[in-house]
Order: sequence, then C-alpha cells, then structure tokens
Amino acid sequence: MISEKLRVIAISGSLREGSYTRMALKIALQGARELGAETEILNLLDYQLPFSDGNKDSDHPGVLRLRNDIRSAQGILLGSPEYHSGLSGVLRLPAHRSKNSGLLTNVGAGAC
Repeated sequence: MISEKLRVIAISGSLREGSYTRMALKIALQGARELGAETEILNLLDYQLPFSDGNKDSDHPGVLRLRNDIRSAQGILLGSPEYHSGLSGVLRLPAHRSKNSGLLTNVGAGAC
C-alpha cells in the first residue's frame, strides 16, 4: 500500500472513440488505484491545444492548464498507438512537457 497519496495521470495519444490505447491506460491506472493512488485519464480534446510554432504556445490557456495538470502528478503514463516507431502527433506536446512518465505503446492489428 502507498503511504502517501500519489496522483497518477494518464494521457492517451489516440483520440478515437473506443481506443485500445485508452483501454490499456485504464487497466494500468486500475493497478495504481489498487495501491492507493489517485488516478485520472486526461482527455487532450478538453484542452483545445494549438499547433505548436515553437514560441507562442507557452501562454495558451490550454497549454497552461495541461502543464499544471502534469505538474500536479507524481506519475504520468503516456499511451500511444505506434506510428512508424514514434508517438502520435497529439501526444508530442504532453510528452515534451512531462517529467516522471512511463510510455505504454499499443502495437496491434486493429485500429488504435
């Protein structure tokens, strides 16, 4: 059992309804909850993130909110369908803003 209340968040790189990546993240978070952690899956659509131009995205309200949510967590799970040996495009910004994260990739025959 975890002695201090840890916050573990998960961010899915698949926005598809019924995403296998999201399902895998839910299973991973269940394990953290069973050990006493507070858990949450962040939906990137809720943040209305802009395309990054390298300069102007840092003060966007969605970026600031996402950054705060990431900083509030002691553990971060990043789940991504496998796209040519890399992260999905929607997961790149959160991945670069993360500190303590683990990456879960979903490689399979079906849509991710």
